[in-house]
Amino acid sequence: MDSVIGETTSTATNDNAELVQLAGQLATCNSDLSSRNPDTVTSMSPSVSAAQTAHNSCRNTQHQKKTDTATALQSLSTSVSNHADLPDTQAVESVESCIANFHAQDYFTNPDNAAEAVRCAATVRDYMSTFHDEAEPLLEGYETQKSALETQEATCNQAQASLESSFCTFRGELLVSCHALDQCFDDAKTLFDTSLAIIQQSNTSRHVAFRAAQQVKCYIQVLRQSQPTLADVEACDNAQPDDYDTSALTLHVPSPAAKAACVTSLVDDHPCETQWLADYYHGQAWYPTISPNTCTPCTTSAGELWTELTTTNSHPGARDAFGFTAHDSEASAFLFGGRDAAGNPLADMWKVTLVSGTAHVHWEEFSVSGGPASGRMGCTAEWTGSSVLILGGLDGGAPSSELWEFLPDSSSWKELATKPTGLSGHSAVWHAAAKTMFVFGGKTGAGSTNVLSKYDYQSDTWTDPSVSNPPPPRREHDAVLALDGSEEMLVFGGTSSESAAPGTLLNDLWAFLITGNSWRQITQQGAVPSQRYSLSAVWASPSHAMLMFGGRSTVHLNDLLEYDHASSTWSLIPTSGPEPQPRRLHGAAWISQAQVMIVYGGSDANRLQDLWQYRLPSAP
Repeated sequence: MDSVIGETTSTATNDNAELVQLAGQLATCNSDLSSRNPDTVTSMSPSVSAAQTAHNSCRNTQHQKKTDTATALQSLSTSVSNHADLPDTQAVESVESCIANFHAQDYFTNPDNAAEAVRCAATVRDYMSTFHDEAEPLLEGYETQKSALETQEATCNQAQASLESSFCTFRGELLVSCHALDQCFDDAKTLFDTSLAIIQQSNTSRHVAFRAAQQVKCYIQVLRQSQPTLADVEACDNAQPDDYDTSALTLHVPSPAAKAACVTSLVDDHPCETQWLADYYHGQAWYPTISPNTCTPCTTSAGELWTELTTTNSHPGARDAFGFTAHDSEASAFLFGGRDAAGNPLADMWKVTLVSGTAHVHWEEFSVSGGPASGRMGCTAEWTGSSVLILGGLDGGAPSSELWEFLPDSSSWKELATKPTGLSGHSAVWHAAAKTMFVFGGKTGAGSTNVLSKYDYQSDTWTDPSVSNPPPPRREHDAVLALDGSEEMLVFGGTSSESAAPGTLLNDLWAFLITGNSWRQITQQGAVPSQRYSLSAVWASPSHAMLMFGGRSTVHLNDLLEYDHASSTWSLIPTSGPEPQPRRLHGAAWISQAQVMIVYGGSDANRLQDLWQYRLPSAP
């Protein structure tokens, strides 16, 4: 019985240790915040301060050069004005009159007027010589000052762009850090409170079990006596709770750390907003004479542009890790496979259609047979213009190499050329003009890969072209085809390992030039997203930009960012009102007919089944 009592007290010790550990996780949220960029939230980052100092210094120099240029121009103008009028004592008409009348006189046919012609010519010669000698150096001086001013202005415009970009980067990092802190604390506090309630409930039962064990021990000790008495038995019967030392069962509930303040007042305004312009430009000494007419905002407000969509018919239900692709000429998208709430792989095909002018959708499940023999998790889906291509995914633990084509008009499947290597967690884009699917990265049987493959739809063949400067291997990233004439596939984020440990998460951005079979890493500007995997990305044609939503870093995310490919600049889009909860392994598609992005499912602690749409601020 002593072992039972010992085990009971041991569970109390373990529960106390667990509470300490759970409370420590809230403190870890604070320490993680301090290790993130920016490392301080109470003062502007050194990079922004340095950029502001450099910009102001540059503009002050530009202001002086503008003054010097104006002075040089005034000197030239004065010289011209001084030579425009000749002295009244001159015996001939003004130079202007002399020149104007020279061709009308008979200076050369009438010798009496020849002397007058010579005097006129001498007047013009003297005037022009004097003017040339005085004006030429003044003109050269003005042109030199003007050229220096133009060079300085170009330099300052670059400094201005650097200031705005560094501020945007700091702003994005700060907002993401604060968001991550909120998520970290919410998750840790929920876990602490839930665990505490369970432990407190079990501790009540533990006290009962402890006293019962002590009472049984008392009876055993009586039975072991050579001459037990009724009084000894009654003493065991009448033992009170306070008769036993239960101090070892006492729960010591630690006080969780308070959430560290994450002050965002430094970035409440952002470039191009009135107060920001007043602080950084309008209030500077150089501004009255130099007014920059450009400004690159690092964010726009989405307002209440997220809308949760509803349906009255059956729908795919809670799932994640599915294939999701949009129709190009209908306000609809196709969903295939994934993993259900119990973790089982799925092989069903669905179509969702937006009901115009409403917040409703219609789901339709296709009744088909003859498709993939097993479910698929981590596959990709690409619309070809008439069919859906389903590639790879996990089918029972191993990455599949199968490529299937689903034809919605006939609700039928067709198996296409098998890819040489099985994949899951990869990315794929469809190039309509070339009728080619480009596939990158993912997980093979040997681990993460960075191979780029091409599937030619017309010949039903696979090739792995020789490429230069490929990105590091990765999985659970995402990719879009930039429809801006660049012919580039953009690849962002992911993880390089099975565990998705913090040190293996990525936030680099790469572009694959389809026409040149070459990669380049993009130097990102603005509010660069945090490291993450299992995110979603779509190409939003109206803004010529990539929209990226959610994923997971150390916590699940629901931030929305826009990447402008022309300027390589990220913007964090803050939202107000309803918005999707944080998630990963969800699906997103750009519905061109409705000019919206839709987001379905995914998972946080559980699989999700909600459907949302995001409308661009400029969209009708």
